[in-house]
Amino acid sequence: GGSKWNEALGLFNEMKEKGDSPDADVFNALISTIGNAKGGTEWVRTLFLFGEMKGRRIDPDRKTFTALISAMMRAEGGSEWKTALQVFEEMKEKGVRPDTV
Repeated sequence: GGSKWNEALGLFNEMKEKGDSPDADVFNALISTIGNAKGGTEWVRTLFLFGEMKGRRIDPDRKTFTALISAMMRAEGGSEWKTALQVFEEMKEKGVRPDTV
């Protein structure tokens, strides 16, 4: 069997091929799922999805930023804290309040 994130990405691509427009909830779920990939191996993919989300003019929300930062903290080979900090700065610029941890 394949990984959950790979299955989710396949469904996402099918959805787009059928002409359906993913919304923030779809992007959030996908970013969260991919960010939880075993060993943090797919953290870069979450950034590509974030870029696609913004390219579609879908406003990221607290769930989006939390999932992204979480993916950066679980990145393969140690945390991508500099990237996480950049994401956090963008969150503040957009006026999104962070979750308390």
